[in-house]
Amino acid sequence: MKVNIIKTERILSPTQIPIADFTINPYRGCPFGCIYCYAQVNKTIKRRNEKWGTFIDVKINALELLKKELKNKNIKRVLLGSTVECYPPQEKKFCLTQKIIELLNQHNIAVTILTKSFLLRRDLDLIAKFKNNKIFLTINFNDEKTKKLFEAKTSSLISRWSLLRQIQKRKIPLCLYIAPYFPNLQDIEILIKVAKNLEEVAVEIYNPLMGNWNAVKNILKTNFSPETFERINKIFSDEITYKEFLRSLSEELDKLSKIYNYKISLVAPGFNSFYTNRMPYL
Repeated sequence: MKVNIIKTERILSPTQIPIADFTINPYRGCPFGCIYCYAQVNKTIKRRNEKWGTFIDVKINALELLKKELKNKNIKRVLLGSTVECYPPQEKKFCLTQKIIELLNQHNIAVTILTKSFLLRRDLDLIAKFKNNKIFLTINFNDEKTKKLFEAKTSSLISRWSLLRQIQKRKIPLCLYIAPYFPNLQDIEILIKVAKNLEEVAVEIYNPLMGNWNAVKNILKTNFSPETFERINKIFSDEITYKEFLRSLSEELDKLSKIYNYKISLVAPGFNSFYTNRMPYL
């Protein structure tokens, strides 16, 4: 793992993502190297010509910049980790995410944290200090074997379920984030049942244009039945099938929302289309 200490020109980025008005990514690159990660299509990442998962840039001046930028902006909520894991192993040493949350707390600016890392546990008491802070915890597979095929280096599912309980114990607003969702590979109802006592769930459909589709297809062909591969491949290669899949999934989520009394959002790109910041939650 190559760790680069860098200085960036700005740390706050405006966004039209509906869950925040600004984003902060304290790092660039990621040691987890998830096969499907959308960050791989980022122009800055592609120009580096380095294997995904082998490098991370530490934006060492992030806190210094944030202190300056907060003086000139009207901010209600910041999303931490929109294009990067904000709790990589390197956070243990550099504590950029932790210091950013501390500063935002001081300014009464709500933060939404998107993560799949057990390291989040370190900062739960800090996050709980401001009642408007929120966590989107990614738990996107039902079993460890399938999870390891797509994200071998991330925190185990067992540790994430333990983390979810600790978040709930501290009464921090929580969204179970099932993303990316692959048709026929994950059982949403089982995940919801295991989670228990939720208020919110978000399901984000995998986007083959952004998610290293050739590598994903290779995993599907090698590790799953031909029938499973063909079903998933057809959904993403045929517009009629894709729209029917979304319709059926939307109906399923609507039923689950009524059964479990949770708010369940579906996030999905158009067929053969890139995600955009303007894409609404359905």
